[in-house]
Amino acid sequence: ASAYVRGQSNHLSGNKNSPYSDPKDFLIIGGRLDYVNRRAVAALAYQHRKHVINLYVWPTGGRDEAPAREKSRQGYNVMHWTEQGMTYWAVSDLNQDELGQFRATLLRPPG
Repeated sequence: ASAYVRGQSNHLSGNKNSPYSDPKDFLIIGGRLDYVNRRAVAALAYQHRKHVINLYVWPTGGRDEAPAREKSRQGYNVMHWTEQGMTYWAVSDLNQDELGQFRATLLRPPG
């Protein structure tokens, strides 16, 4: 999980040499190793305008793929999916369309 945090920090860093430096994109503002149900997960924080997106990522243990699923809870939108052997959970007060844009940006190859 910590390698994922480092990789995402480089991938969506917001520096002027990054393809993701456009202010309307999603900038990474922090990351840490956390635990969810006794499992080590990468916990990343992104900013889009004045909104924060919390992203939790961990290996699935397989190559299973699952399309994005969306739901709302207590005023927050949640999107989760499985891609390339990793499980992703994004939580924010952004609307679902913007969370979908975040997912697309996150999965876009660097460069």
